[in-house]
Amino acid sequence: MGDALAVLLTAATVVVVLGGLVGLALRVRRRGAAGGYSIMGVFDEMWHPAALDARIEIQVRDERQAPAPLPGAPSNTQ
Repeated sequence: MGDALAVLLTAATVVVVLGGLVGLALRVRRRGAAGGYSIMGVFDEMWHPAALDARIEIQVRDERQAPAPLPGAPSNTQ
């Protein structure tokens, strides 16, 4: 009985961990790479600071807006 319970608990743990990883992958795909920043940012900051700098630069570029046209400037839309 003890061996069967150990095998069952091990299998349940594997299923829960894999399910969590699948859920995390779906969440990252929906939100994009910038949404995954909060999860991996801590590890990048500790072990690979150059990757963190690149990720921050990408996030800044994604959030940057195009400059507003000057008043009186001709528009390029037709």
